[in-house]
Amino acid sequence: MIKTVSFITTLITGSTIVDRVTKARALTAEILADQNPKYDLFVIDSHKIMDEDDKKSVGIARSRELIDFLKTKPFSHSAKVGLILETHFLTPEALNSLLKTLEEPPSNSYLILTADKKTSLLPTIISRCHLVNLGDRIPKEQTETTNITAMLKAKGDWVDWVNEHKEELTDRAKMADYMAGWEGELRGALLKDDTSKKTVISALEKLWVAKSLILTTNVSVRLAVEEFVLSL
Repeated sequence: MIKTVSFITTLITGSTIVDRVTKARALTAEILADQNPKYDLFVIDSHKIMDEDDKKSVGIARSRELIDFLKTKPFSHSAKVGLILETHFLTPEALNSLLKTLEEPPSNSYLILTADKKTSLLPTIISRCHLVNLGDRIPKEQTETTNITAMLKAKGDWVDWVNEHKEELTDRAKMADYMAGWEGELRGALLKDDTSKKTVISALEKLWVAKSLILTTNVSVRLAVEEFVLSL
């Protein structure tokens, strides 16, 4: 049974990544009247796409899969939902392929997008969405932690960091923000010549796994962070 969500295409911006994902999944559950939809939900985790080649291939392929998914009838609910997390990491090619679907989604289908801020997306995307802004981000000084690229060279520093942040390791939202900051620093390190790109790429992949666990499951935050640290 469809609930009270009246907007077919919704873009959620602002606040933190964990807040955006939480809001998006809450809307999904409201639309499908189901906390754990299996067959009528299609998710694109755009923030996991890294280099330009991967973005071009994976982004377009996934967007086309989403379009095809929405064209079919719902399997076990009265509607289908396409969920694109952190849409600003999807390539322009992938987004352009979605324009018509964003403007006129197939019958009995909804689209929910998240992005860090409205200006991260093209006006052609924004104009097709109902906008939901969750407010300002946490101030930068609250999410800055340390030089992650330097710590990649000394695992002992990571152990010290975990011990110094024991209380924060129980805060899912704060740790997601820490990880978002680390991800940004690692992406920047890929542009520098004095950093091993192989090491940074490996760290990014492991970080995505840990962040995904924290954002989408009920795993112990401390356990997810400790496993990430030990894997480096």
